[in-house]
Amino acid sequence: SSGSFVIGDATTSSPFLKTPEYQEFHVIPNPVTGLGMVTYRLEQQARVKISLFDLSGKQLHVFTELTQQPGSYNLPVDLSPFRSGIYMVVFEKNGIVSATKKVISFTQ
Repeated sequence: SSGSFVIGDATTSSPFLKTPEYQEFHVIPNPVTGLGMVTYRLEQQARVKISLFDLSGKQLHVFTELTQQPGSYNLPVDLSPFRSGIYMVVFEKNGIVSATKKVISFTQ
């Protein structure tokens, strides 16, 4: 597509748990054009799953699900298939769930 996405923090309530790991991952940049980036760091080996949910709790897409070694990671995420709205990017590490609410706005 030839538009741009704006991803920013939203303020509505959500069904997702916020844990101490909440700041361990970020979705960048703002704005993005079709592709975003999830950045995160692991202090030890961990099973990682990064997903996109709507605010009702329905999983829309799994971006990755695998075991990774310690280190810093940048995961490209294709947001172009999704409509404008508020979504949850969910970061799961060894079964512990962290979530951040993001606004995805698509403009032509």
